Amino acid sequence: GGAAATACGASSNIWAFCLTVVICVPLIGCATTIIAFVAQMPTLQALPMVLNMIVAIWGFIMWAFMSQSCADFFTGSYYDLFLLFKINVVFLCISFFFLCCSLAITG
Repeated sequence: GGAAATACGASSNIWAFCLTVVICVPLIGCATTIIAFVAQMPTLQALPMVLNMIVAIWGFIMWAFMSQSCADFFTGSYYDLFLLFKINVVFLCISFFFLCCSLAITG
């Protein structure tokens, strides 16, 4: 088994998070953009932003509540997966911040 088969992997779901961020979110974003353009539904283009917000909060919560022993385990055994997780959480939180700023400015 890989990282998901370990006790820390099962409790933190880092593998599922990274899979969601790297594969699912971009595919959903592309699909909704195409559908919104073809169907003339511009409000549908908000779905990727909402999904981004949800995934950013999910990643932030996962990171905040991860035990130090699990963080040490991932750093030692699955460093690349843990690095991918951290980078994605940071970028998603930054984009979430900019989304909040743009919503505050535009009303």
